[in-house]
Amino acid sequence: MMDVRVLVPRNRESHTAHRLFDFMEGLRRHGITPTETTDQTTACDLFVMWNHRAVRSHATQRAAGKPYLVLEMGYVGDRFVHTAAGFNGLNGRATFPACLDSGERWDRLFAQHEREQFDGGDFILLMGQVPGDASIAHVDINEWYRQVVDAYADSDLPVRFRAHPKADGARVTGAELIGGDLADAVKSAAFVVTFNSNSGVDAVLAGRPAITFDRGAMAWPVTDHRLGEIPVHHDRTAWRNRLAWCQWTSAELADGSAWEALKTCL
Repeated sequence: MMDVRVLVPRNRESHTAHRLFDFMEGLRRHGITPTETTDQTTACDLFVMWNHRAVRSHATQRAAGKPYLVLEMGYVGDRFVHTAAGFNGLNGRATFPACLDSGERWDRLFAQHEREQFDGGDFILLMGQVPGDASIAHVDINEWYRQVVDAYADSDLPVRFRAHPKADGARVTGAELIGGDLADAVKSAAFVVTFNSNSGVDAVLAGRPAITFDRGAMAWPVTDHRLGEIPVHHDRTAWRNRLAWCQWTSAELADGSAWEALKTCL
């Protein structure tokens, strides 16, 4: 019998807990009985958690040579509707199921989010990140912002900074602060620069070229990576078809469809 343990948040009414409960129901559909736990120091066949902050749990699993599964906000469309699920890492550092079709899942669920690629724009858009987020724990993000501004100091285009909504008051010296709707900001930009935030996915799907600077970025395969350069468009087909297999609806978590695909990674 597979020993699966799930770390459930203290707030059992939160959207994160509900997604974990849906996933547990999906496991039961496959004959697996998951156990809720607070123990992060004992290894098991599979440890399931929300986001990548439960450091002791994934350290325990790695030391024992056992996998862990990270559930997170989805990448495409309404991030509260879809749940990302990847093994042994966060976002681009996780292992996801291979694309199990020729684009049918993307076309059925996400095609409306993809726009034609186009050039033009009035500025370079620097995207802010969530302060303290696990995805930037290994970098001084404020220093990186300054590096971006310096890299394009001689450009004909100004750098404008859009702070993350959870980083109210964030500023970057040398970059004009821009607010408003994310989609409007991306549409007006010549290109987008982000360390590894999901705004890279938003930019590429909106048809804008982009630079990502960290392999943890979900948009890494279809973006450029050198500051100071002007990024180009990339073929998005294989990337977006596979992206469709990285996130799931609540119904798919609960009916076992998500686990049907995820178990192929084990």
